[in-house]
Amino acid sequence: MDLGGGDAMDLTPLRLGLDTAVDEVREGLGLAPISSAMARRRVAADHLRRAAEYVALRATATGATAYSCGCCGERVAPPAPARPAARLEGWLPWGQGYI
Repeated sequence: MDLGGGDAMDLTPLRLGLDTAVDEVREGLGLAPISSAMARRRVAADHLRRAAEYVALRATATGATAYSCGCCGERVAPPAPARPAARLEGWLPWGQGYI
């Protein structure tokens, strides 16, 4: 796999080695091996789960800054920023840790 650039490295052997090590550990525990495709699907599912949590968080908003906690359901109301633009910035996904 060519990543381009003069300093680029091919990480395929490293990835294959890690996959083999993980499969050996899982075999020792009596679990089925995980293919790299399955690992990618699990990562994608995790990202979708976090995106769904963000949508639920936004949907349960009861004002500009009040929402229900995704874990315990408790109503959380962080202090409102002084500027309306700053209040809107708090709802962007990259400010919430979901991206």
